[in-house]
Amino acid sequence: MPIRRILAATAATITLLATGAGVAANASSVTSAAVSGRAGTFASSTASLTLPAGFQLVDYPTGQAAYNLTNFAWLDDGGLLTSGKNGLITFLPAGGTVARVVGQVPSVRALGDHGFLGFAPANDYMSTGRVYVSYDKGDPAGTGFGMVEEWKALPAESPTSFTLVRTLVDGSQTSPQLAQVRHTHGIDSVVVAPDDTLFVSIGDDALNNGDPTTLRAQDLDQPYGKVLHLTPDGTGVPNNPFYSSAAPSSWRSMIYAYGFRNPFRFALDPRSGVPHLGDVGWSTTEEVDTLVPGANGGWPCYEGTDRTTFSTYSVCQALYAAGSARMPIWSYRHDQSGVQAGAAVVGGVHYTGTSYPSQYRNSFFFGDYARHDLWTLATDTAGAMTRAPESAGFATEAGGPVAFHTGPNGDVTYADLLGGTVRRLVYQAGNRAPSAKFSSTTNAASKTVTFSAADSYDLDGDALTYSWDFGDGTSGSGLTATHTYATADPMTVALSVRDQLGATNTATSTIYPDNYTPTLTLTAPAATTTYAVADTVALSATATDAEDGPLTVSWDTSLLHCPFAGSCHLHPDADPVTGPTYSKPFTDHGADTTMLVTAHVADSKGATATATYEARPTLRTIAVNSPVAVNINGVTAASAQVVAGSSVELAAPVTSTYWSFSSWSDGGAATHATTMPDADLTISARYTTAIDTKYAALGGSSSFLGGPTTPEYDVAGGRARNYTGGRLYWSAAAGAHEAHGAILTKYLAAGGPAVLGFPTTDQVAVTGGVAVYFTKARIYWSSTTGARLVNGAILTKYLAAGGPDSYGLPTTDVTAVTGGLYAYFTGGRSIFYSGTTGAHLVKGGILTKYLAAGGPTVRGFPTTDEIGVTAGLATYFTKARIYWSSTTGARLVNGAILTKYLAAGGPDRYGLPTTDVTAVTGGWYAHFTGGRSIFYSGTTGAHLVYGKIRTKYASMGYQRSCLGFPTTDEYAITDGRRNRFAQGSITYRYSTNTSTSSC
Repeated sequence: MPIRRILAATAATITLLATGAGVAANASSVTSAAVSGRAGTFASSTASLTLPAGFQLVDYPTGQAAYNLTNFAWLDDGGLLTSGKNGLITFLPAGGTVARVVGQVPSVRALGDHGFLGFAPANDYMSTGRVYVSYDKGDPAGTGFGMVEEWKALPAESPTSFTLVRTLVDGSQTSPQLAQVRHTHGIDSVVVAPDDTLFVSIGDDALNNGDPTTLRAQDLDQPYGKVLHLTPDGTGVPNNPFYSSAAPSSWRSMIYAYGFRNPFRFALDPRSGVPHLGDVGWSTTEEVDTLVPGANGGWPCYEGTDRTTFSTYSVCQALYAAGSARMPIWSYRHDQSGVQAGAAVVGGVHYTGTSYPSQYRNSFFFGDYARHDLWTLATDTAGAMTRAPESAGFATEAGGPVAFHTGPNGDVTYADLLGGTVRRLVYQAGNRAPSAKFSSTTNAASKTVTFSAADSYDLDGDALTYSWDFGDGTSGSGLTATHTYATADPMTVALSVRDQLGATNTATSTIYPDNYTPTLTLTAPAATTTYAVADTVALSATATDAEDGPLTVSWDTSLLHCPFAGSCHLHPDADPVTGPTYSKPFTDHGADTTMLVTAHVADSKGATATATYEARPTLRTIAVNSPVAVNINGVTAASAQVVAGSSVELAAPVTSTYWSFSSWSDGGAATHATTMPDADLTISARYTTAIDTKYAALGGSSSFLGGPTTPEYDVAGGRARNYTGGRLYWSAAAGAHEAHGAILTKYLAAGGPAVLGFPTTDQVAVTGGVAVYFTKARIYWSSTTGARLVNGAILTKYLAAGGPDSYGLPTTDVTAVTGGLYAYFTGGRSIFYSGTTGAHLVKGGILTKYLAAGGPTVRGFPTTDEIGVTAGLATYFTKARIYWSSTTGARLVNGAILTKYLAAGGPDRYGLPTTDVTAVTGGWYAHFTGGRSIFYSGTTGAHLVYGKIRTKYASMGYQRSCLGFPTTDEYAITDGRRNRFAQGSITYRYSTNTSTSSC
């Protein structure tokens, strides 16, 4: 029905002599057909499903519930394996109609758009049953972890079981972890390459509201927002762009491409192996990307080809300056019509079959889950787009596509999440029947009726022929026909339309040849009238009919909503009005909405007349002054046209980077509604920075910080401001905190935020002093120690040892020494660290001995903390051990004597050392409790001397005697024991209880 606009500048009265109409009832039919290659059921026809000529959809049952089916795989014989969001695995045999459950993957965190999403058979599946999967594992109420695993479906050709073989990537064990904290954009797809390597896509695991954790997509040491390329054992492929042979399991080694929001689905071009993926957009744009090794997709600095509100972050500023982001080969916006409209792109699959028309060969089929539409585009083997998607889409209202794969014969198939079916696009050239529709106008005085078949159509675009049966025994032909009836009797008129291939369709309607159509007169305001919300739209109308006299007028209202170009649609009002007048308040449906008020009348024989009035809104401009982006009625904008009197939703982020919301100038909350006046309006969103807020909380200029000496400024990863008495720092992760005095001086001297990160606390009291904690270090201060910096593994060890409460305050910074680091603490304590030994505590007498003996440069680094041994304590070093007891003090044992000591049982059997290993002419010795010794020379080696023999040896002057160094340990002889020495021996006899020597 055309809309008739009221154009007069003053109040207008319109008289319509409406025409009588015969409306054909459209016949409809459901056609079924057999499709060679695989059994299936044709999708039920719907009014909104559209496909190109010759294409039809065949549905396959999966045994998965609606909204659970996430992925699938075809077997060579046409069998169908499917996976569900909850980890359910099913199998539909070739030609089957009922799918069976094969297995259930446990502990799937199926939350939001997380769950069991990746499912890809190995290249040798038919002989091994191997399947690679990727999913979020964990408790839906808590944190999950991304997993990549290998399972087996057996027997492969008709599986009845699904069992875990091995884990390739366990997100709970990686460094950093692949934690799945959110319920959006988790671990997505796994794709097997022809060379048996694996590609895995991972989303940013961030919220949709500008969550800064999405910046991890730009961090090569984080897994989020990445596409990985793995060997079958779960390590990085050696030719990956950032691979390190020293760390093949690091995220950096695994990364193939990065900078994505949610690279949900992707496929490898069979011609070249080039990956093509769909990256799901945020607020404006969906995109299709071609990947190359090392590609940076740009998220979150770019959405499509546009910069985002993350542009203020330093990582984005650096990316803009470098110009290194790889732009999509195709992108489409949410706010445009046709192919450019969408909200959730789903990367597809390349068609390489032969049954489709030639224009689809090697095309990339993809979809949009939110729009329920499909498109195709073409690329060359390098991934450059050579044909853009269809302007109106390939298919509309095709379900909810969430995964695409080709079937055994090459047909494109996809998982429909909404229906829980796998849908196959089949093509068979053939003819579709036309649709017949007609209308009529009647000249009642002459009983002449004019018919028009202009609304008839043929989906295949065939030329049609039209045949009329006028119901009185006569007939006619042509797109239009005029016939004069001899009587006033009602007639059943039939229109038959035929296409060029002989397919036909018929429509019928009852005609009253002598019936006059009603006369409808509508009185309405001038066309220039506009309406504020709640203004009354008042109309009146009268209607008369030649046969029936005055008629009752009925009114209906529809809202014509046009949010974007080409997106106009109607919202019918369910509250009709009857009578000569119409009065309703103007709608609050938005600035893009017009009220269409239509008056209807009908006589007793069905002849109708209508007239429509457009009530248009009074538009005013609201402008927002704000240092950060805000939303006006759900759209990020600095200004918008809205309807006077309408409720305008204003939403300012409570925090945005370093800004904190303070107030709106109208006093409203961060998110609130305001009523638009009948005039333009400017409103301000007032913000303070996190540093401003912290400064005020500390007392402002009256606090120890004093007044500011600089404006707020950027530092690496955050913000800072200087004051007469200190500084305030802010980062998104740490928040705003102060540092002052000697601790600030130490912090700046050590490199400040760029080296130590940001303060995570203000200055806090600790036992014996004060401290400030930083993301990568802590600085402690006392009046006796000064400010000292502790970081890294030594800090971790220090805190594990009790920190200031138990281990005192540091008296040095963490200080480099050859091969490692150390720090000293009050109370005679220390921590030493090396990359091979880790960090260990050394304290008390053992520390004193260690340092006196040359410390790490001579004795190496500790390999243990102080540990208990029989009758004492010990600390082990890479080149010595130091033992301590209250009676022996601290004694150092090293070299061959240490080796001999340990072989003899160490403290448990040979006592504690009472001397260090001590040099003498020609060798070394050490004495131990219980009358034991070990002597060593380069020619004799290390040997034990103890008991009666040692007593005799001692009385002779040990190695200074004529005997020299021992050449054996003590050994048994008949009636005694003996040690041999370089120039003799000592023999002990049980029978006489005497020791004798011979030199």
